[in-house]
Amino acid sequence: MAFSVTPLGPPGFGAVITGLDLRKTLGDAAASALVAEKLRQELDSHGLLVLRDADGTLHPELHLALSELLGPVFPLPVRFQHARSPHRDILRVSNTEGQGFTGVGTSGWHIDGISYATPFRYSLMRIVCAPATGPTLFLPLHPLAERIQVQEPEWRRLWVRCGDNDSAVHHPLLYAHPRTGRPAVCLGKTTGFVWDLH
Repeated sequence: MAFSVTPLGPPGFGAVITGLDLRKTLGDAAASALVAEKLRQELDSHGLLVLRDADGTLHPELHLALSELLGPVFPLPVRFQHARSPHRDILRVSNTEGQGFTGVGTSGWHIDGISYATPFRYSLMRIVCAPATGPTLFLPLHPLAERIQVQEPEWRRLWVRCGDNDSAVHHPLLYAHPRTGRPAVCLGKTTGFVWDLH
């Protein structure tokens, strides 16, 4: 199944995917595997993909099926299962009370799932109505990590602590991306730093 990739923004960051028929693709195991690998490669190259869904075809079943193609779906804790969510593993977020959870996550730069032992490898968002203010911004992590490695080389020894007390998890501040090997930086929900944890 072919689809088109159009780069966005600064070189090497962000691309728009068009021409991907998820209904046909997800019904065919061989096509699904090929599309999943191609999407992973595009994510490795661009860091952010925008799948145009102008006709509203990304129904909950397709949303989850596409997520499962990329890897195991994170089992959403009960406290994040909203009554209006179409599936227990889809986090429904809204700027309107009653439509979804408000104020979820953290303000500022972060990696999704950073407060868990294994941060999320991918995040799939379906944005139905984007707010006019308070934008969500995306940042390529490898240029920042490369700059830190040059300007603050001793920071390679730093680990970030997310959470408090027994619930805290630790992640290396600087790490290699698991697929590309490019340097990356761990951002968000930091409650402290630890030198030479491992």
